Amino acid sequence: METSFLHLAGPQTLTVSVQPLVLFSVVDHFARTSDGGRVVGVLLGVRSEDGAEVDVRNAFAVPYKEASGLDKEFFDDVYTLHRRVNVREVPVGWYTSSDLDSAAGLIHDAISTETSPNPAVCLTVDPTALASPSGVRAWVKSSISLDGDDRSGLFVQIPVDVRYHDAERTGLDVVASARKNPDTTAGMISDIDNLERSILQVQGMLDKVSEYVEKVTKGEVEGNPVLGRHLMDTVQSVPRIDPEDFEATLGEHMQDLLTVVYVANLTRTQLSIAERLQGLAL
Repeated sequence: METSFLHLAGPQTLTVSVQPLVLFSVVDHFARTSDGGRVVGVLLGVRSEDGAEVDVRNAFAVPYKEASGLDKEFFDDVYTLHRRVNVREVPVGWYTSSDLDSAAGLIHDAISTETSPNPAVCLTVDPTALASPSGVRAWVKSSISLDGDDRSGLFVQIPVDVRYHDAERTGLDVVASARKNPDTTAGMISDIDNLERSILQVQGMLDKVSEYVEKVTKGEVEGNPVLGRHLMDTVQSVPRIDPEDFEATLGEHMQDLLTVVYVANLTRTQLSIAERLQGLAL
């Protein structure tokens, strides 16, 4: 009796990071779809030299139909235009707003031809639950072979991290504030209001940390050594300044700032007067 061997190839170890712009593109694509069906697009990014790290930086939508699959001509045209702007970003995978099914395997195989020899990354995004752990997930495909003949594939989930810079975090906070408005719009805020909001956020974080530390010291919750070390490093990184010295330094800076504002207003007034005198002379 002949024995058959079923072999499952393990996926390559990958570290995937996604920038907020990609999630915005997926949500915008989903919002513009009237029927609420599957949306598909291509992920662009850069890979490390060894191919173990993938940084997803951009994405664009690609027309997709169940009968004909991806619009390859559309993909080629858009990617050619994108390369004129950024030659470093290359196709690293694809995204979808629906669960992975048999059709997802065909899409993945089509995108894999663009990322070869590197494996393609599949990003499943739930636009209605981005804040949940299952809102953004990354997958790679492992091949299943029978007696050395590739027969199928299996999607294996891999870790994914959403990374953003400070400027992007500020933009995300402004966009998130639109949820509280009936018309879902967010206006620009002044520097003073932005400073006040930042101070309130810091105060809220300090309250949560203080509450956690108090519970740990009382034995109500079990302490986390990693978190404790992180808090200790954070506290040590903050310079210790005497309150009186801080008030004196702040007062000096305020006086310098008021002096600059006064000189700027005086210069503006002198220019206005000189312009009027020149007009009278003519």
